[in-house]
Amino acid sequence: MILKHIYLTLSSDDHLIQSPNGSKFPFVVSPIVADFNFQSDFITQYIEKHLKLLKYETTKFETVIIRGRKKPKDQYLIEDHLKCLTIEIPFDENKYKQFYPIPNEYPLNGALLLVEDISQFNEFLFKMIITGLKKAESLEAPIPYKFLIDILLDFRINNYKNEWIIKKKKSKDGLVSYLKGNLGCNAFELELIIEKNNKEIYRNVILKSLPNAMFYKNIIRDLKFEENKLIVLQKSPESTGIFILDLEKLN
Repeated sequence: MILKHIYLTLSSDDHLIQSPNGSKFPFVVSPIVADFNFQSDFITQYIEKHLKLLKYETTKFETVIIRGRKKPKDQYLIEDHLKCLTIEIPFDENKYKQFYPIPNEYPLNGALLLVEDISQFNEFLFKMIITGLKKAESLEAPIPYKFLIDILLDFRINNYKNEWIIKKKKSKDGLVSYLKGNLGCNAFELELIIEKNNKEIYRNVILKSLPNAMFYKNIIRDLKFEENKLIVLQKSPESTGIFILDLEKLN
């Protein structure tokens, strides 16, 4: 088995709130859990991209979960049926609420309330993951903690920029177009960039969504040059364009 995934999450059991009168269940999970899962995706997805290149072999799991808890267990846990190794760490809820005092209302309308102090919030998440990996090391958990820590440190040095090229297409007349993803704690942005003779002639964010690394995979199909237009095709039976750019206006 190959280690493929790493997640930073919270325990639902620690964040139950009383349901309104008449509800089917007495308690529901606080929005803080879903909010945190969205907000931490950019950092774990960055780690995963490097982790997959390592092809680290395990015996019973393919996922590492670092779970913030009010009372974390001392030992790591391997859950065979979930194919995951879980490490529990303390979650400083008061500190989190300094960065994010107002939870979102669900269902969401395509966007989260913004984290204002992004740099300090990124450091907050960084320290949580480092705490989990250091704990894994002290417990001699069978994961590549040194490799993961090094990736995190590099990410921090580069100011937590998680950017990557999703699609690239070259036209017959030499235009080169890129779809670039940019994932942070507040949002996923899809940026269209066009170059001519190695010079950038167009750049624009054409799509913005919840901060989820998988969102674009369910939406974007391809780039297509057609009749002096550049079309960003979406995944649908009709392959319609979610964005169309008139290239004649660039001249």
